[in-house]
Amino acid sequence: MGTPEIKRCSRCGDTLSCGAKLESCWCQQLPALPANLLAPASDCYCPRCLALLTKPAEESPADVV
Repeated sequence: MGTPEIKRCSRCGDTLSCGAKLESCWCQQLPALPANLLAPASDCYCPRCLALLTKPAEESPADVV
């Protein structure tokens, strides 16, 4: 099996370990990102940002994106 790819978060710039090309990735444990938050130029998000972005709207801070 391969190793995760090191990437930079599309939101905050922190480094993260992306397992998208492997059998599974940590991000699969979180809800899917809402379609209205998908941007063509964005890539992976770090665990902290992805958790913030996938929170229900009533729980998310106004400055999430």
